[in-house]
Amino acid sequence: MCVGQTPPPPGPPPPGLLPIDGGVLCGAAFAIFYGVKKLLFRKYNN
Repeated sequence: MCVGQTPPPPGPPPPGLLPIDGGVLCGAAFAIFYGVKKLLFRKYNN
């Protein structure tokens, strides 16, 4: 009877992948602020 070996666990992901962190939140907040500003100034200019 043969006993097989289990494969080693996978390692960490390779470096170079872009993490989702505070930069995404900052960009989303800026986009919302910019959109609201554009909507408000469009109302005042008409």
